[in-house]
Amino acid sequence: MNMSGHKSSYTQEKLRSLFQPVDMTTGEPWRKILLFMVPMLIGNIAQQLYNTVDSIVVGKYLGDHALAAVGSAGPGSQVHRL
Repeated sequence: MNMSGHKSSYTQEKLRSLFQPVDMTTGEPWRKILLFMVPMLIGNIAQQLYNTVDSIVVGKYLGDHALAAVGSAGPGSQVHRL
């Protein structure tokens, strides 16, 4: 087996291990909470950056009324994701 086949197999195994169920009732609670929190934190930061850029672009190029529409639609889209 060549090195690229080994590396690909290793990468696939690592990727699969990310999606395996995790028992949150055993082990150190702070570590489990931290590992659970990090992806959500990254997602929330990315969403906030998207909303900020969206507001800047809409406000600059489409005007006040469009910016108000984007601002009023934000809370509804947050509820929709729940």
